[in-house]
Amino acid sequence: VPRTKSAGECQGMDIWFNQDAHIHGGQRLVLGFHDNFSKLDRSYLLRNKAEAAQAIEMHLIWCRSLGVDVKRVHTDNAPDLIKGEAAKVFTKYSVQTTTCCPNEPRQNGAMERRWRQRGRDSRAALARANMSHCRSFWWYAYRDAEMKSWCVPHGKPGADGSYTCPYLDFTGIRPRATVHRPWGMRAYAKEYHPVSKVATQGRRCINLGRSLTQAGYWCYDVDAKKVITSPHVHFLYEFPGLSRSDDEPEDSDRMPRYASQVPGVPRE
Repeated sequence: VPRTKSAGECQGMDIWFNQDAHIHGGQRLVLGFHDNFSKLDRSYLLRNKAEAAQAIEMHLIWCRSLGVDVKRVHTDNAPDLIKGEAAKVFTKYSVQTTTCCPNEPRQNGAMERRWRQRGRDSRAALARANMSHCRSFWWYAYRDAEMKSWCVPHGKPGADGSYTCPYLDFTGIRPRATVHRPWGMRAYAKEYHPVSKVATQGRRCINLGRSLTQAGYWCYDVDAKKVITSPHVHFLYEFPGLSRSDDEPEDSDRMPRYASQVPGVPRE
């Protein structure tokens, strides 16, 4: 893959499989893109490979919404990525596709290495939040780590002392890194409809990261067992993770339990 001089000039693409199903949907596949110029990553959850064409179109639209026209996509020889509906999408958006030689995944190495990095990031986030026994939450950890990677500076500052990062190189806009919070942190989201004026006005939650489509945070309500989005969230920085017994077995189907040592929260 040649060196690039602008965002969208060439992007790597590949599909990744995880043995643990996503807790909300059961998906196991991820379609990923890596911009070779800005080093920005963008991933999409898939139920099956037949959804790849739809995810590709979503990605091209997302890039255009940020002022980036994708000119070339480099991938392997998987039929779901270069033929059929996927080929029609690339033709529709005037995107050239190139592939690596058969049995030579290193020719798409820039994208292949991203899977290793995202796997490490997801495991670290789950472990830091004491949620290694809740592996079905992997996509939320994965997605949060990917969004935060957009704000990580590229090496040392330039001659003028300023830093650059993937999102800045991709869009020309400096991202707001301060909106992110540690993944899995205990939090209280605002209760918009309390049962009475003296009822608790906060919902016990776990932070699942920043929403991509709304100006708020994804929070897992541990009592209602559902994901909510809210801009009004109080984060407990002194309690970065859940409480878990060392002898508790690992099981991807286990649900997270709220820590009992939070002040004012009864032991479960």
